[in-house]
Amino acid sequence: MLRLAVLFILLLLMLFGGAVWLLDMDPGPLAPKQQAKEQSPTKAAKSATAQDEAQELQEALSPPSDTQGAAPSFDIARIDPNGTSVFAGRAEPRSVVTITADGKEIGTAQADENGEWTFTTDAKIPNAEAKLALFKAPPGTKVADSAAHREEVKPEPPKRHTAGTVTSDMLKNLEGMVAAARTDEEKQTVAAAPPPAPITDDRTSPAGAPVAAAPPLPPTSQSAATSASVPVPVTFIFNEATLTSDGRRAAALLLEYLQLKRFPKVTLTGHADERGTHELNMNLSRERLETVASFLREGGFKGELELIPKGKTEPYTGVVRSDFSQEDLWQLDRRVELMVSR
Repeated sequence: MLRLAVLFILLLLMLFGGAVWLLDMDPGPLAPKQQAKEQSPTKAAKSATAQDEAQELQEALSPPSDTQGAAPSFDIARIDPNGTSVFAGRAEPRSVVTITADGKEIGTAQADENGEWTFTTDAKIPNAEAKLALFKAPPGTKVADSAAHREEVKPEPPKRHTAGTVTSDMLKNLEGMVAAARTDEEKQTVAAAPPPAPITDDRTSPAGAPVAAAPPLPPTSQSAATSASVPVPVTFIFNEATLTSDGRRAAALLLEYLQLKRFPKVTLTGHADERGTHELNMNLSRERLETVASFLREGGFKGELELIPKGKTEPYTGVVRSDFSQEDLWQLDRRVELMVSR
């Protein structure tokens, strides 16, 4: 009986110990996924808080920006009156500045995130010592692109010279010479007219009294200057002794001018362009001289004609040859020039 009681007591003690062991066991290992779900929001919140605190601490410790709220200023200002002018400086980050020279706006620029700005322009600033000024532009001001600004102020390229424009200008000069010669001819005609006979009174003038003689006539153009130059090239078609349309017009004006001035002698020089042999160009020059001489004689010129072929030895020098194309230069070289003398 005693043994049964002891065994019963031991069984109770074992049951009591097992119950205590079960009550003290950690439930975490039994539900890891649930525990992770419960803990992750907390860890994320703690991590975000730590990052925010670190950023605030870094901003508090960093020095203030030199350009924040600062007035715009120049670091570089180089003016080239004949080229590109360069400007650079500092201003409030992302702000727009306006640059002026002697009170005239020359451009705008925008500062970057560091407050640095640059501006270049090809616009001509005549005064290399111009008074520069810098202003913060109002909000909303658009920055003009430097390339676009250069395109707006870029000067127009010089007009290309051509043989046609040169010949046209010389023909206008010859027309002016002919007009002046016509005016001189009219004046001489009026001066050469005999004056009206004086009215005499038979009661006071005895019969057979001499009449007053007319005053002497002024000298005519034949007793004027001893020589005159006619710088008008008479042009020809390539490899021919045929006058161009401008060459025929120039020859006609020259004929009229010589007839009005009554020059007793005219010297003609014939020229060719550089293409071809020397012998070929000399023969071509001689043929072109004969063409102009025939034109003048058939038109009624009675003076002496001296013909001097030059070939390609004397290119036309009445222009800056580098301003013309090669074809235009050849056209100007194919010509006949004239020198008139007494």
